[in-house]
Amino acid sequence: MAFEARVGTDHHTAMRVRDLEKVLTFYQEVVGLRELRRQGDPARPTGVFLPAIQLIRAESQDVAEKGVLDHVGLIVQNL
Repeated sequence: MAFEARVGTDHHTAMRVRDLEKVLTFYQEVVGLRELRRQGDPARPTGVFLPAIQLIRAESQDVAEKGVLDHVGLIVQNL
């Protein structure tokens, strides 16, 4: 990781994702967020918390059922 983004951890936006590992890699390696904690089985978590974001494993969920998140806004202090 080239740098670590500094964002607040007081609030978060929860996002349902089909490929948790792929999305987690993006937020860690491209955005620069670090993993704070995991929910469920550490080897195959149901959710992962990053600063300001919670990623929820939803491999087979139909987005028409519960909707789709349009965007995530982050204020990063060190960019």
